Amino acid sequence: MAEGHISRDEGPSSVMHHPSSPSLSITPIHSPQSAESRRSPTLASGSSSDCVPTTSTQRNATPPHEALQRLTLTSEPPLTPEGMFRALEGIFRLAQVQDESIDFGRQGANEIFRILQQANLDASRGRVDLDALRLTRNILQELWWRASQFTAVAAKELADHSREASWRIPFGETWILDFFLDVIALDNVPYDMAIQSLRLIGNSCADTDINRQRVVMKQSLVHLVKRVNDPRLNTVVIPVLYNICIDYEPTQELAGRQRLCPALIELLARGGPAPISMLGYICRLLDITIPKFNTNTSPDYTVEVVLRTALSPGTEVDDCVSLAETAVAHLQHEKFQKLMVARDTGRMALALLIQSYSPQGSQQVTDMPTNMGRSPEDEQEYFTMRGSLIQALSDVSATAEFSAKYSSMDSPLIETLLGWLQASQSQLRMCSCVMLGNLARSDAICTIMISRLQIHTTLISLLGNESDSQVLHSALGLLRNLALPQRNKDVLGNANILASLARFWSPGAIPQVSHAAASVLRQVLIGSPNNIRRLLSSLSSDPESPAHSKTQFSLLLSLYDQSDDTSVKVEIARVLVAILRSIQSPTAQPGLASLEDLGNRFYALHQNVARPLAMMVSQSKWPIIRSEGWFAIALMARSVQGCKAIDAILHHVEVFGALEQAIHGQTGSTDSQTYMPGINEPSLPRGQETEMKAKNRENAMVLISEMLKNTVGPPSPSTFETTGIFVL
Repeated sequence: MAEGHISRDEGPSSVMHHPSSPSLSITPIHSPQSAESRRSPTLASGSSSDCVPTTSTQRNATPPHEALQRLTLTSEPPLTPEGMFRALEGIFRLAQVQDESIDFGRQGANEIFRILQQANLDASRGRVDLDALRLTRNILQELWWRASQFTAVAAKELADHSREASWRIPFGETWILDFFLDVIALDNVPYDMAIQSLRLIGNSCADTDINRQRVVMKQSLVHLVKRVNDPRLNTVVIPVLYNICIDYEPTQELAGRQRLCPALIELLARGGPAPISMLGYICRLLDITIPKFNTNTSPDYTVEVVLRTALSPGTEVDDCVSLAETAVAHLQHEKFQKLMVARDTGRMALALLIQSYSPQGSQQVTDMPTNMGRSPEDEQEYFTMRGSLIQALSDVSATAEFSAKYSSMDSPLIETLLGWLQASQSQLRMCSCVMLGNLARSDAICTIMISRLQIHTTLISLLGNESDSQVLHSALGLLRNLALPQRNKDVLGNANILASLARFWSPGAIPQVSHAAASVLRQVLIGSPNNIRRLLSSLSSDPESPAHSKTQFSLLLSLYDQSDDTSVKVEIARVLVAILRSIQSPTAQPGLASLEDLGNRFYALHQNVARPLAMMVSQSKWPIIRSEGWFAIALMARSVQGCKAIDAILHHVEVFGALEQAIHGQTGSTDSQTYMPGINEPSLPRGQETEMKAKNRENAMVLISEMLKNTVGPPSPSTFETTGIFVL
């Protein structure tokens, strides 16, 4: 028996390194052009030129491509079950003529040919002779060891028939699949043999999990991944990997660990015809491997490459979405967020958002159509993609690197975002507000945005016309940041921001938007008596009108009474605190109007104004809010009118109970907190909690002292002594 030969009764062995052999050229096979169907593709053979040409070693022999002309499938007619064994018999006979020393094992050549003839007859009757397939595998091993050119010819015949589902499991059970997996694991495999090996592997694994498991068990996936960037083979190996991985979790998991994602990215980066023709398969493989990718193995240029590919003309919707999601997955990691800023790749992401509306990539977004005749399914895919990409860009814009790079506000990226504030597409408006809002986190940048770019006028106009709640929420978030610098507050007030915010204080407004609007108002009022005066101005200048005795703050108090949303109520209460800080704090700076007159108007026009403060001090979920409430009540008690308002809420048992707790340094439970931006915090450190209790007690004592001093007439029925609180 020749070295390396395996008899019918032996199991599969590893294929040893192939000895040197003449290079045999072959026309590349054509892989499927579309990946729309999830059905695994079959890898078809090429034209008649696939047959092996004559070489100098067989000059006197009959050329194989002539001898096999009647046996091999040259134009890919329908395959017949019996055709394979008949063709293999002919190939092996020619191989014997070429090399009489070929070892056909203990059966001998004639017996093997007889077995193949019988297998051919059985196949015509619908039966598969597994013994004949095992013999075929052994002969392939022998031919491979002898560097016979007929190995590739026989491999092509097997690969052609592997397109038929009926042969796939038998090829696995008889180790034929294992033989080709061993071949593809070697280096310097001749091109024609590599092609046919890949075809058989890919076809045998199509929709056949048992063969996919063999790939996993033999750890062959790593060798296939290594060939992704072989320019001779990548148009075949990509569909092969698709067949192995699609709808099969073990190979998907393994492909992620074997760095398939970085290999695909490298292939896209190199460009050329292969990535274009195989883009559908590449994108489906990216979909599979992205959940398991390792950022340490992904090239630095990953996001740039996938975005550039997505922007390429003619990219299908599914592929564009897959590429965008690949970028999004990488942008969840700090490494790629910093790289996007450093490489200015954000402009490509913005371009992709525009292209999702207009395939021509027009930058004129103010009148761009929102649907380019796409199907509802495609439009929904793009909508989801834009949402994911905008979220990723939001994360990038929140980094310190982004602020440092774009703080001058004069880059093309910033220019694009400013233009999007007036875009006709709501998602572009939202993206602009979110990214600019994240950038507006320093006084210097906020000042530039208002004083030089006049961005606030566009935003205030947007508030008056916008109907999309997400856009409104993001625009209000940007305005809130712009209102933080003291010098911007009066500018915003002069631009009539209060009237625009009042739109969201009606009972029918969306609670999240009402909360955001109240938060902007609070920032605009802090330290600005002029804006407080605007807030307390009459809604009508006609003395006869009922609105003459109403103010914008009246609308806010009315919303407080009617809203069931806790976050809205708390934010309105904090607006009240901001007002009291300005009009009653001894450290407040006087504005253009008399603070005393402003305070008088405040109490005269708003009955029961202390109600929100009662809620602040009586709730036990948020210690910071409770402490802020006691501070505000102490401020309010500095005036006679304020004491009257406080006296009205002290009748409530929960308020008086909270006062008693504050005096004695007690707090309520802080369990079951509801999340509220800017309020919720982890459990307070013991030292900070003690300090807060001390401040609450001090403010409660100030309240009692001021109430006793400013209350006119007989004591209220809710005299402090009735609850055991004695003022010394």
